Amino acid sequence: MDNNRNRRENRNEGENIESRAHRRPENIYNNSGSQTRQPRTEQQQQRQQTRQTDNDRQYTYVPADSGRRQTSSMTVKRDVSSVSIPEDRKLERKINREIKESRKEESWQQDIVRVKGSPDLLLLVVCIILLALGAVTIYSAGYPVAISDGYDGFYHLRKHLMWIGVGMVPLLAAYIMKPEFYKKWAPIALYALGAVLLVIAFIKGTSSEDSTSRWLILFGGKISVQPSEIMKAAVPMMIGWYVDKNPSDFYDQEHTKLQKFLITLKPVLIVLVACGLIILGKHLSGTIIVAIIGIATLIVAGYKIRWLIPAILPISVIAGLIYFLTHQYAWSRVTTFFSGSASSMDEKYQTMQSVYAIGSGGLLGKGIGQSQVKYGFLPKAHTDFIFSVWCEELGFVGAVAVVILFMVLVWRGYRIAMRAPDKFMSLTAFGITTHIGLQAFLNMFVATDLIANTGIPLPFFTYGGSSMVILMGEIGILLGISRRSYRKKADIEREELMRKAKMEL
Repeated sequence: MDNNRNRRENRNEGENIESRAHRRPENIYNNSGSQTRQPRTEQQQQRQQTRQTDNDRQYTYVPADSGRRQTSSMTVKRDVSSVSIPEDRKLERKINREIKESRKEESWQQDIVRVKGSPDLLLLVVCIILLALGAVTIYSAGYPVAISDGYDGFYHLRKHLMWIGVGMVPLLAAYIMKPEFYKKWAPIALYALGAVLLVIAFIKGTSSEDSTSRWLILFGGKISVQPSEIMKAAVPMMIGWYVDKNPSDFYDQEHTKLQKFLITLKPVLIVLVACGLIILGKHLSGTIIVAIIGIATLIVAGYKIRWLIPAILPISVIAGLIYFLTHQYAWSRVTTFFSGSASSMDEKYQTMQSVYAIGSGGLLGKGIGQSQVKYGFLPKAHTDFIFSVWCEELGFVGAVAVVILFMVLVWRGYRIAMRAPDKFMSLTAFGITTHIGLQAFLNMFVATDLIANTGIPLPFFTYGGSSMVILMGEIGILLGISRRSYRKKADIEREELMRKAKMEL
């Protein structure tokens, strides 16, 4: 038995020696010096397994829509055999992030319900108050101007109310019509109408100031139209139409820098063409307002600022330099604003009179109809500088009240844009609200000498037909979109319970 045990131990020891010999370095190469295949390392085996698994993997790609629309799933199969591991992991993180966003969106959609109900009553009340205050101020500021021109004292008020009545037509039309209906043709029609009228105004338009051609005279001088006002409403509607029509025309990981630039340039051309046509009529303030409205709408739509800058900035700088070099009066307004010389004070007469009127109003003002600057001291008291007359008559309290009303209007407008059913309505509501708020506060900045003097009307207050009709149409669009907003199911259920409780009592 001892002999058998010794033979078994010798045999096991020989096998262990033979197995260790296979792992020795000298056994990797044969006698002829040729290299044999090395065994795969653990990292190589893991990479091969990852590629084999990914070739057969099916991703469920769920895009998250910022426009609050119901999302839909689509299956995307990706061949990653030629993609490195870092790129593949980056793709997986992107897909997981978008799946998480889509699930959050679906959860949000389950908690709300689309309702077609009454319009935004607070917005409607604010607009009615602003229209009433504007009519009172028009009568006060326009009375001495009408008398000096040979008309009766109610001339400007009567014309102002007439334009409000005309504006009720587009307001009611935009409110009654479904946005799903007019979004198919209204943006293109309005944009084309504004472009045609701007070209006609450039060829045949007239104005009595600075040899500009921003006004289009119709019916033998009885009606004057400012086509740039149409573009202020048409540009955001056109951008909303384009984005809603091309939802897939956005940046992707696989796009090159040139492709991203071209994707951005397409909607930017909507803004650039409108601004180019407006600047032909030498209407600098209108060009700036349309440009700001368009750029803000593009940013909210999802276009990156780093691609908007190269698409807009070079053309804007070149056009601005050419405009200021060829129109000295525009450049003189800028230099006058920053200069404190006596000659500059003479050129700033209108602005200084506006500041004096605002300061003389004090805390509570002189009273309605008691303004002094409207008697020939402040030119255009019933148009671009009507805010100065309001502040002189109602004082600091009246000025704050108007500012608060416009802030409430902007808040309700942006709230409507956030709750809109689709991209077109959301961007249209955002652009319209931006137009009204931007123009209102720029007018106040001019009246208080915070920015250079330029012709910017105050919404609801300034005397003028074109701006009033377009403004009324924009308010109708906002009210129409607010009817198709969403509400949380919990709020509806709570209101229903409160209604039943009142009935039981």
